[in-house]
Amino acid sequence: MTLSEIRTRIRLMMPEADTTVINNQDLDILINDAVMDITSKTECIQNYADQTVTADTQEYSKPTDAISITAVYYGGSGNWEKLPRVTMDFLSNEVDEDWFDDTGTIYAYFIRRDKIGLYQIPTSSEAGTDYLRVYYVEQPDTLSDNGDVPFNSLNHLKSYHELIILYVIYHLKQIVGKWQQSDYIEKNYLAKTVNMKVELNRMEDFQQVIRPYHKGAGGSSLKQNPLDQ
Repeated sequence: MTLSEIRTRIRLMMPEADTTVINNQDLDILINDAVMDITSKTECIQNYADQTVTADTQEYSKPTDAISITAVYYGGSGNWEKLPRVTMDFLSNEVDEDWFDDTGTIYAYFIRRDKIGLYQIPTSSEAGTDYLRVYYVEQPDTLSDNGDVPFNSLNHLKSYHELIILYVIYHLKQIVGKWQQSDYIEKNYLAKTVNMKVELNRMEDFQQVIRPYHKGAGGSSLKQNPLDQ
């Protein structure tokens, strides 16, 4: 469905929410809120970005359009290692209070605000031609023109456009004071978002195309990982 078609469906399903209750501009805000909420809950729009690993640099910026990070790989030239995610508290409590000074082999990554941090700090031997491949949930494009299609126009997500309508209607029911109906529709919406995520995770093509598994022939350097000791 296009943005215009979604608006029409919403007003047909809830005639009491006419333009005197909510104009199209405010309705579009709710529709875009719905797309963002569904994307965040289901991780349905994924992308990746490569970043060059720089010697003596521990933290790297997240992709500017990232909602959340789902996986980080390190390497290049066909030899990739998936890095485990750890917390800064874990590193302080389980590794070393001075972990942020440790240099050498990259064993894991952590998130600090809008940064991706590496443990350990890469040296010149870990940098150069190697880089990070960051997989992330991508922020959806804003719907503004009548012909815009939700979820960045991805064809395999068209069957989930109805969730946008459910999200908007349960909010509109609150606006007109129909709280019990709103509660029922919200529960239905939340259940359907859970089902959507499960279905997407089961789609073989989705797994292979969106997040291929990178594994080099050299084996995993994490076998020597001090985090496992």
